[in-house]
Amino acid sequence: MSLTKKRTSRGQAIQLNRNRVFLRPLSGDSSHPHSHPHSHPHSPNGDLPQSSPSAYHPPYAYGPYPHSYPMSPPPLSPAPSPSPSSTLRFIRKRSPLRNLLFLLLFAATFGALWLIVQPKEVDLARYAETRAGGERGAFGHTPQRPGRPSQAGANGEGRRPAVPDRPASAADSPAVPSPVDDLEPESDDDDDDDDPDELAASTPVGWEDPKQHRFAPIEEEKPREMDLRWWVEHGATWFLETIPALRDAPAPSSFACTNDPEFGPLLLIAVFSTAKSWEKRDLIRVLGRTGLAPALAAQVQFRFVVGRSNDQAWEDRLKLEMDRYGDILQLDFPENMDDGKTYQFFRWVGGREGGERPRFAMKTDDDTFLVLPNLLQVISSLDCSQNVYFGTSWGACIENCYPFYMRGMAYGLSWPLIRWLTVANLAYDDYRSTEDARTGSWFLSLPEGEKMFVLDLERRLGDHDGISIPINSGTVALHAMKSNWLWAEVGVQVMNAWKEEGLEYIYPRPESPQARALPTSADAADAS
Repeated sequence: MSLTKKRTSRGQAIQLNRNRVFLRPLSGDSSHPHSHPHSHPHSPNGDLPQSSPSAYHPPYAYGPYPHSYPMSPPPLSPAPSPSPSSTLRFIRKRSPLRNLLFLLLFAATFGALWLIVQPKEVDLARYAETRAGGERGAFGHTPQRPGRPSQAGANGEGRRPAVPDRPASAADSPAVPSPVDDLEPESDDDDDDDDPDELAASTPVGWEDPKQHRFAPIEEEKPREMDLRWWVEHGATWFLETIPALRDAPAPSSFACTNDPEFGPLLLIAVFSTAKSWEKRDLIRVLGRTGLAPALAAQVQFRFVVGRSNDQAWEDRLKLEMDRYGDILQLDFPENMDDGKTYQFFRWVGGREGGERPRFAMKTDDDTFLVLPNLLQVISSLDCSQNVYFGTSWGACIENCYPFYMRGMAYGLSWPLIRWLTVANLAYDDYRSTEDARTGSWFLSLPEGEKMFVLDLERRLGDHDGISIPINSGTVALHAMKSNWLWAEVGVQVMNAWKEEGLEYIYPRPESPQARALPTSADAADAS
């Protein structure tokens, strides 16, 4: 039997084994009062009492040892457990210092997330140097504007849109350095002053701050006829095949459309959303329809287009929202972005009855802010009987990528093209993949003799990055505002820009010289 001995006090020891715990006097220790075998206080002759039913058992006796104990054993300590680290002990301990550290950690995390979603300030001088260094990107197209047939040169390369020339100054020409002896010492008072001539000299020739760019009057935007197959022969590599279902379908010109309210509403705006984006939909209902005069409200319809969700809770909530507002279109297939949602929407539009058929229908994202007064000014001047494709190709990957297409942030079609896509009944492989580029590729399969009219609004639409798309009364749409507060903030900035220019943010707006003509960059420079 294995025993363990441990000295507890003078003259005592604990003997432990599997079945019993007892105390015994140490042999040879006569200093303890109970160390002698004949010194038991409860026995007449000092001997230990025998075990019997009538034997005296003190209250501190432990079993199953058959004899009573002369002394009470010390309490047994629990088995030792692994000691937690000092960090865990600090976390578990409630103290003001711990609470303060947790508060600082939360504040640092929140601050980092806030900085991530903030609009980034870009070094405009570095942006200008990069732009001056090379006009073409890595994919063989300009970063924000690919070429097109009507602007292509002999080598097939497109040019960037015309930018108002910067006023010429003497600082544009290189200055001859002065001798060192002729230089006068600079005073300390001028250290913090920025010399306008020095700033002008440091600015690249012909460069303009994109945020200060002034657009031409919106009324000058007109569609132009374009041969979209030009890109097939000039570098496009994907989506070049002809789709037999579209080639064999009735021509778009066979579907009549009249520019009359009796035919149907002027414009149907489809905001692509998801079941979970109910907050953004509420924001668009309040702020996104601003600028639409009550007299024209019936001619402009809004629909939020969503697919089926696998979450029944979101489906139930979406149904309640549909019953309340009546402006949600739920397509009968799973929610997706590049798996046919756009084509199914256009098919739904093309199947509407007479009187409900829109003259124009456009697809947009819920992170896009549409400037309705400018958008409606452009749409109202179009002829719905033509094959019209409008939007922006600014920033699209066209050369060495896809045929010509409008970016998916906001683009639309006239009724003949919508009906043509509906009756063609495309197969799945003909509409899946990148939805905006796929939409542009459909028009390569137009029947012979069909003319295509394109309204490319270029820099009037684009991603909100703080530099490339100016915010003024000429802007048509801004994209990529994922957070609700940023979307609302950009919308308010657009409306304030109109107010600063003395314009009323509404369509149709009063005819006035101030509303019809926008100042150019030269006028702004002369005024300054």
